[in-house]
Amino acid sequence: MSDAATYPTGLLSFTYHVANTESVKAQAQSDLDGVMTDFALTPTQQELITKISNETGLTDSLWEQYAEELRTEVDHDIKTVW
Repeated sequence: MSDAATYPTGLLSFTYHVANTESVKAQAQSDLDGVMTDFALTPTQQELITKISNETGLTDSLWEQYAEELRTEVDHDIKTVW
C-alpha cells in the first residue's frame, strides 16, 4: 500500500495526484500498477494508463479514450456538487 491509498479513488484523483503530489508521482514511476490499484482504477482505466505511459506523447486516440473514461466520474461529481 502506498501513500496514494489515503487519497480519493478514481481516474480524476489518480491523474491529479500523479501530476501534483511528488510522493505519488515517485511511487507511480516505480510501481505504476500498485498506484493504479490504490486509486481503484478499473481494468480498462489501468490498461489505458499503461498505454499512455508507454507512448512518447498523448495521441488523439488515447486522449479520446481517457476523456471517455473520465466523463462518467466527472458527470457524477458535477451532479453532487451543483
